Amino acid sequence: MSILFVITRPDTNEVFVNLTKACERKCLPYMCFFTGSGASQLSDDLVVKATKLSIRSVVCEHSWQKLFGDARSVIEEGSQTTHSELIGQADRVLSL
Repeated sequence: MSILFVITRPDTNEVFVNLTKACERKCLPYMCFFTGSGASQLSDDLVVKATKLSIRSVVCEHSWQKLFGDARSVIEEGSQTTHSELIGQADRVLSL
């Protein structure tokens, strides 16, 4: 079983990090997609560390550019098409 975390809010970083730690303890693979204001969480080192342990982590390129301008993304940039692809691959989806 795999989980896709869809991060849309800027204030769920603590919940997200704790859930990814639980996934690691249970050897449960997970993926992440950051969009909208949720992409701002990628300025948190603990969030970035959690993304490095995932199968795949993607940020909506539009959201990244809106929040961080021309700065290089810390994870893969993608589109809402990528989001749809990840949903198709996941067994469960959890939106934060």
